[in-house]
Amino acid sequence: SASAEKLKADKDVAPPMKDFGFRISKFLGLDEQQSVQILQCYLQEDYRVTPHQDATFLYTEPLGRVMGVWIALEDATEENGCLWFIPGSHKTGITRRMVRTPEGTFPRTQFIGSERTYADEKFVTAPVKKGKHLETWGLLETWGLPETPLDECSF
Repeated sequence: SASAEKLKADKDVAPPMKDFGFRISKFLGLDEQQSVQILQCYLQEDYRVTPHQDATFLYTEPLGRVMGVWIALEDATEENGCLWFIPGSHKTGITRRMVRTPEGTFPRTQFIGSERTYADEKFVTAPVKKGKHLETWGLLETWGLPETPLDECSF
């Protein structure tokens, strides 16, 4: 598919990740209107991810048709930065979208709407053992908050 060809041409994606994305594109039968996005996350000591919904950043029709697959390259624990999420939050819709600004303006994107705020205690952890994975949906409210840095990429 055209999406898979775009992924193959991306020089910033590590070869094993590129191959993985290519196989997913092929398996899902994606066409030029669809794509697989590969995100390689290298955690650093001061790394923090604020609570968010992936669908805020990845526009789809219908809304929220975004799926994330987190693959643990080493054990991801509460202490080193596993995923946190709010159970059931995928049912509440989305209140903020990132959109492109008009050509020639800066910054190139802006947000419309506003993020919800949540009490920290609503989030639960999702530890993942090395070699295992978990799946998330674009409307799920997620958060990453490592207490200690990792030597390698956790997901």
